[in-house]
Amino acid sequence: MLWALPRLWVREVIRQPRLTRIPNAAAELQGLINLRGILVPVLDLAVLLGLPGSTTAPAVAICLQQGRQLVGLGARRVLGLRPMSAGLQRDVPVSALAQPQAWCGALTLEQGLWAGVLNWPDLLKSSGIEEAAST
Repeated sequence: MLWALPRLWVREVIRQPRLTRIPNAAAELQGLINLRGILVPVLDLAVLLGLPGSTTAPAVAICLQQGRQLVGLGARRVLGLRPMSAGLQRDVPVSALAQPQAWCGALTLEQGLWAGVLNWPDLLKSSGIEEAAST
């Protein structure tokens, strides 16, 4: 699956993050990373969306920030940056997702592909772990 995030929320992308696992943690928490002295929870996006979780450590941690809230999303890779304001479609069916409130719409890519545009603040609220991701 391809997902997109509004650039204004992305604080940093960390390749090969040094993840510290937490014993008996919730399934969506892959672990913690140290971002220049700040502990940042890294979440498994698949679990948050009601899909099967990853069995491997993420290759990339996308650190997102809104106000004081800081959280990482584990990912296999980042495909790049591109403007999305012109291509955002809000009327795409979301029936395949267990958490339809987790996205703002879809971004049409080349060759008929599309990427769901995540609304991570609402995703955290719906998951019940918003407080754990606040600093």
